[in-house]
Amino acid sequence: MKAFFARKRLGVAAVVAASAIALSACGGGATLGGGSEPTVAEKPTFAAGSTMEKLSGAGKIVIGTKFDQPLFGQKGPDGKPVGFDVEIGKLIAAKLGIAADKIEWVETVSANREPFIQQGKVDLVVATYTISDKRKEVVSFAGPYYQAGQALMVNKDNTAITKPEDVKGKKVCSVTGSTPAATIVDKYGAELVPVAKYADCLEPLRNKQVEAVTTDNVILAGFVDKEPDAFKLASD
Repeated sequence: MKAFFARKRLGVAAVVAASAIALSACGGGATLGGGSEPTVAEKPTFAAGSTMEKLSGAGKIVIGTKFDQPLFGQKGPDGKPVGFDVEIGKLIAAKLGIAADKIEWVETVSANREPFIQQGKVDLVVATYTISDKRKEVVSFAGPYYQAGQALMVNKDNTAITKPEDVKGKKVCSVTGSTPAATIVDKYGAELVPVAKYADCLEPLRNKQVEAVTTDNVILAGFVDKEPDAFKLASD
């Protein structure tokens, strides 16, 4: 998939408040296969006093993720999120000796990821999340486990926008507090229409209240996959 913004973004990462939880923690394996839940480690051991030891001992975990992003984190019919980020969260929990049914999923959006960690509302966030030096001052990152490039999504009939330079002076929707939102304004001169969730950009785009939506290409690809007759990724 082509990314219009040449600079690669570290778009997906697991974030914890104090200690980085790696997928190779001590005490057994955690693997996915055939659509089954990951194997839960038996009696895993971690450094005394560490976040991992605390969570493992509690036998439960609260994970923040996004609920509105197809393929990565989207609320299912049962009210629980499904997607790639969710499976990564299950793998982390399994390494800690925590089964999937002991995970509490909390919706986090771009604007509240750091506050939720700082306030203890979640133990960690597993979501589309650009790693930056500024954010490293507040939280610790484990990852990245997926690299993405920033792109633009437009209506199917739009032929005017094929590259980021085409959005100068035009209304572009993105999420408040996100790196793509800052980039599209500061570097390409777009007029930002901020929203809380990326899904909130869909109706404004459909109704032509905005001319494009910008974020990671993998997120936009999920929206296009769901509505291929309505939207497309901008291209040369």
